[in-house]
Amino acid sequence: MHLILYGIMAAIISVGINGATRAPTAGRQWLLPILFVLVYGISDELHQLFVPNRNFDPWDIVANVGGAILVQLVLCGYRWRVPLPWSATERAGAD
Repeated sequence: MHLILYGIMAAIISVGINGATRAPTAGRQWLLPILFVLVYGISDELHQLFVPNRNFDPWDIVANVGGAILVQLVLCGYRWRVPLPWSATERAGAD
């Protein structure tokens, strides 16, 4: 469930960034949704420390980020063809 739900969260963020009035850099398009999911997932797990019958599970964070990465591969890699932030294509466009 974490993989799916947090993947959907990343997709919503990624679509929002892609639809912005200014074209985002490849780094922002690829990494911001993943970083947001990571931070949100950590905060979600931390708050569970204070909820009865719940616990902090680092594997949930791994699943959260895994869902975000899979969504970004589909959206950025195949749908929008955004180059990877560390690729030669992105560096050439930044010059």
